[in-house]
Amino acid sequence: MKKNKTSETENLFLSQFQRIEMMEDLFELLAGVMNKIHETDYSIRFWKIILVSHVKAVISRRSVLSRYEVRRKPDLFAVNSRRIPSGKAIYKQRLIDFAKHLKSRKNLKKIKSVLSSSHRVRIGFFEYPGLENEGIGMELPNYHPFMIGRGDRNKRETVNRIADAQEDLFYANAVRELPKILVEHFEKLTGSLDLIHPQKKELHVHTTQSVFNEVLIASYVELGARLIWYQHGSYYGEFDGDSEHHYEHSISDEYRTWGWKIKERDKPWKAYRLEKFRGEYEKYPNQKSCDLLISFSKISDKNVESSKEVTDYLLSRLNPKKYKRILARPQPANKVFNQKSQLDFISSSRVIKSTGLTHMAEDMSKCRVILQMRVPSTNFLECVYTNHPTVGILKVEEPTDVVRPFYEFFLEQGVLHPDLKSLTLHLNNINVEEWWETVVSQKMFSDYREAFTAEV
Repeated sequence: MKKNKTSETENLFLSQFQRIEMMEDLFELLAGVMNKIHETDYSIRFWKIILVSHVKAVISRRSVLSRYEVRRKPDLFAVNSRRIPSGKAIYKQRLIDFAKHLKSRKNLKKIKSVLSSSHRVRIGFFEYPGLENEGIGMELPNYHPFMIGRGDRNKRETVNRIADAQEDLFYANAVRELPKILVEHFEKLTGSLDLIHPQKKELHVHTTQSVFNEVLIASYVELGARLIWYQHGSYYGEFDGDSEHHYEHSISDEYRTWGWKIKERDKPWKAYRLEKFRGEYEKYPNQKSCDLLISFSKISDKNVESSKEVTDYLLSRLNPKKYKRILARPQPANKVFNQKSQLDFISSSRVIKSTGLTHMAEDMSKCRVILQMRVPSTNFLECVYTNHPTVGILKVEEPTDVVRPFYEFFLEQGVLHPDLKSLTLHLNNINVEEWWETVVSQKMFSDYREAFTAEV
């Protein structure tokens, strides 16, 4: 493990390469800690699969963990946030975790049944009609564990002694913050697993869904199962040195992408998530009652002023005759509560505010063109996959060699832009439908679809 990283961790921003280096340092350190406290000799790969949520969590709050020693009652599960979660936030999360446990507790028997009857299983996929015919195995039901009680307190004492021996404050806190499910309750968790013919198993993973699945996957792989991981969003293949791709590629035997290949184990495959989205998109009539959709990131006190400035700029420069009705969509925080209040800073009569509760596909179907405030984005790929007109601001400093020529093409065609000025000028000077038809008729567009949104 490398020490004296404090100056790096004090910065809120990490480059992709710095993030990769920090993740690998943490995995190396924490794998040794876990083997010591549990008296095991598992591989780093085994622990990387299990520890990833915790590693991401401590990196997210590295600025806090680098400033002072954190000594508190550990969380049951890793909580990914920039701050130490409050008692209220922890209580709320425990209620959510308990509800997930109650909902899924009967699935343990179903999981054993699937593992007994099939050597090929799939985990965490977006289910849709026809997926079962893709040859990626039976669906493994999800189980969310929940532990009550103190567990093995001796192991926590060992963790704290190891943390106290660390020279670097950030890494000491990273050890001390290990969640209870991986320390005090780990033996109980692994005791609930059924390892059935692991050397014959082939695990197809889209997302892990729960710590139980992470432990299950790691345990099967450690005993010889083959692990095939799948791309599940944007940014992959577009950022040079992307940390998510690095991690998922490093733990898998084969990494299936949405069409591109960069690393040795990458295999061009199919965009299952985008196919699921298209199924939803085709439910709606595409009435195009609005001229433009602006989809916002989460609005908070920190970014409300900048969001207002961007919105005011767009509304003051977009031709009001061409863009009479604009749909503004807030980022949904959940599927229950109306999110319109996030957009209270917008007062224009041209703007219709979405609740954020409708599916993105439904809001898209109402609009002639979709504005992406940042590309890469998953919705940009969803638009390409469904052949829905879109424009966006390109914000990537180090694109991969694979995507670079496509970015250049999109910049030339007015699909992507370096700034809002260029984007608004473009929108004011085109007929959206005629322009988009010209773009999609070109070979570079078809090649992009094949490389980054491979059709199912």
